[in-house]
Amino acid sequence: MTIRTDTKANLLPVIITALVVMIIAGCKNDNFDPFNREADLHFSIHGALDASLDTQWIRISPVRDDFFQNGEAFDATVTITNTRTGQTVTMNPERFSRFNGEETVYFWNYWTTGDIEAEEEYVLRVFDSEGNESSSTVRIPPDFVTPTFDLGRGDDNGVLIGEGIDRIVVADGIYYLTIYTEEGGAFVRKEYISQVEGENITRSATTGLYRIYFDDMVVIADLYKVPLTRIQLDSAKIYMAAGNDSWPDVVNYTPEELSLPHVVSNIENGVGVLVGINSVTLPFRSCYDQDQQLIACEPLKSRALIKN
Repeated sequence: MTIRTDTKANLLPVIITALVVMIIAGCKNDNFDPFNREADLHFSIHGALDASLDTQWIRISPVRDDFFQNGEAFDATVTITNTRTGQTVTMNPERFSRFNGEETVYFWNYWTTGDIEAEEEYVLRVFDSEGNESSSTVRIPPDFVTPTFDLGRGDDNGVLIGEGIDRIVVADGIYYLTIYTEEGGAFVRKEYISQVEGENITRSATTGLYRIYFDDMVVIADLYKVPLTRIQLDSAKIYMAAGNDSWPDVVNYTPEELSLPHVVSNIENGVGVLVGINSVTLPFRSCYDQDQQLIACEPLKSRALIKN
């Protein structure tokens, strides 16, 4: 089970966060410079094309010695093209900033409200006025039936049941908590806990139904080193994404291998990862029809894996 705290996550999956960190770490390797422009690596691209969203966000930066920039705009045009229809949209740049505890760092995200359709193939191109270009091609997973959630006893655990997904790449419990200290104080936290690792996901070989088990209060209590009685669950939701082969499998790689730009990158003439997904965000509760039969709840509004 993987824990991502509110200071790290922002709905940025562990895999993409890890790749960014590894790439930055690779800059400091005296034996290999992953940002050598002589290697024809022009742009860094991180993000996902998600058929469930009305707005796509992709993080773009020039390949350079420092991942974060000084906030100045750079020469880049970003387009997304449907390879079947030829329809092309141009993404819009927007600058974001974040204080990392020592200084304010800046980065550029590109966005578009152009449609991304399930089971279609798209090419994302980033190019400048000098003819330098990085690109990636991904295919979007099929649509799937919204799963049902069977809330367990205590309202803090349950099982998500669904079908029609070949590969589940993200399954997060997102918990809004009040933690009470031994001294009588309290503080609020937002925790993301992944169910993808370990034995939290099972699949029936006969029916194809998958089950994802959410029971994370003990994990959260261990994280904060407090008894369960000092944790108040204020609200929760579930974020799940279906993926495909565009989602990299880094389980068997060492940190040194991950720092090399072509080991896990699927960017041509660049570094980073672009994935195709289809996602859903659900309330952490059970829903029923008029006959009191368990049904899927109305999905909540999802947000991009990478935005801020």
